Amino acid sequence: MRSVLKVLLAFVLGTAAIYAITAAGMLWYMDANRIFDRDGGMAMAIIFGIAPLTGLLGGVLCAIAVPLWRGRDRARLGAGTAAAPAWPLPLRMMLSALLYGGLVYLAGQSALWLMGSLTFGSYFAAFVVAFAPSALAVAAALLAAARVRRKARRPDH
Repeated sequence: MRSVLKVLLAFVLGTAAIYAITAAGMLWYMDANRIFDRDGGMAMAIIFGIAPLTGLLGGVLCAIAVPLWRGRDRARLGAGTAAAPAWPLPLRMMLSALLYGGLVYLAGQSALWLMGSLTFGSYFAAFVVAFAPSALAVAAALLAAARVRRKARRPDH
């Protein structure tokens, strides 16, 4: 029963934290770039649409992460032997690649978004800048998958 309460608490706190971070960040972006919202539609979309959806996603991710972390801690506190991984290697590689690739892509897109409008001297320069987050995300995904695979092949793991 305590585990269920911890998962529910993680869901609620994760939802509230991600909601607050998303809403504050987007409203700050509007203010920093002097975006005028005459009828308040953009602010309402942020407060009642975008932030609740991202908050819900953050809560679900937190609720999934808590049992995984708790299981990892229990395995460490066990009889001193390494427990067999719960997930097969290809699934762990895929999940780590998706997670790290997605985070790097979001970071790259956020950086481009915060820069505002950019002007370029050629189409090639615009192409390179536009696809830089995607290329970085693919590189991060490949590195994350290779790290998981290398870690699984080590004899001490």
